[in-house]
Amino acid sequence: MKLIQLVAAIITASTVSAAQPRFRIAYATYLGGSGEDDAIMGLRLDAAGNLYVAGHIQSTDFPVTPGAAQPKASGMSDCCLAKLAPDASRLLYATYLGGSGNEFAEHRPWLCVDGAMPLAGFCASPDFPTTAGALQRQPKGKSDGFLTKLAPDGRRLVFSTLLGGSASENLLMPTVDNAGNIYAVGSTGSRDLPVTPDALQPAFGGGEEDALLAILSPDASRLLYCTYLGGRGDEMIRSLALGPNGEVHLVGSTSSPDFPTTPRVLQPTFGGGGGDAFVVKLVLARW
Repeated sequence: MKLIQLVAAIITASTVSAAQPRFRIAYATYLGGSGEDDAIMGLRLDAAGNLYVAGHIQSTDFPVTPGAAQPKASGMSDCCLAKLAPDASRLLYATYLGGSGNEFAEHRPWLCVDGAMPLAGFCASPDFPTTAGALQRQPKGKSDGFLTKLAPDGRRLVFSTLLGGSASENLLMPTVDNAGNIYAVGSTGSRDLPVTPDALQPAFGGGEEDALLAILSPDASRLLYCTYLGGRGDEMIRSLALGPNGEVHLVGSTSSPDFPTTPRVLQPTFGGGGGDAFVVKLVLARW
């Protein structure tokens, strides 16, 4: 009787306060194996309601599907990519991604119109799975950023490349523009990052790490643009958004009192303490 009364009270409250959102659990599922730390970092939805998720796992018995691009774990921490049915009742595909060291998927993946999924992150494996024709197939430092695109059926890597210099990198937020070019942001500690001749900031600014912005060709075989961004402290770009006319909006964190701000903005000087956030808009140069 008490249970019936409680349900009735909830229904009545929902009816009276129709403008206030009410939620119930449509489904809730585990996804993992017997390892210490399996984590999903990001997800996407397609028009049919299928869920595409990406993260990093330490389980050697993660429930991969037949024909997976990488059916077995390779290191202490691998990345994972999976596609779930709209009701989370079954895996449409699931695969590992990694080498003999540690990999971490950072932030959210991108979902292409055809269902392919680009993922970026951190790679510390000498044998991370790269593909023929990729921009960088071998690591250059103790860790590099990676950018990998999984095929719509989860059975192969469309491309997989590293990007970095002789120190360490981390790539975040793969974002695809209308031409198919792939943008990635993050941080670098390398003084020899392969910046392009037209880089906004061609040299490392200082501190332990600068922010970076990179643009790769649709097949990840060419570096179209790469630049540092930072002052004499530490920076990381956390996220980006593309504007309709080629603008690139960037947000992140800085501990540099000489971060390159512009006149007549909200806060042109460093606030102090451990660090400030920053907001940057880049526009195409007109020569």
